[in-house]
Amino acid sequence: MPPEDLNPVPRARVSVRRMRDADIDAAYALKSEYLDPAPRGDWLARRARFPDRFLVAAAGERVVGVCYGWPFGEER
Repeated sequence: MPPEDLNPVPRARVSVRRMRDADIDAAYALKSEYLDPAPRGDWLARRARFPDRFLVAAAGERVVGVCYGWPFGEER
């Protein structure tokens, strides 16, 4: 039998959506900490060029994850 959940905090529903301008600071912080150290200006230029490829996972309005990319062959 699985152990009881010892954390009584309710679980938040997480959704994946396109990155909004209001998400940039939180998404960039997560990206920098966990994914890569690309400069903010370069990253924002890629987002401007490929907005459909920049997504966040959000629990309500809180950004809890980030996913992004651009076509193969584009310089980083």
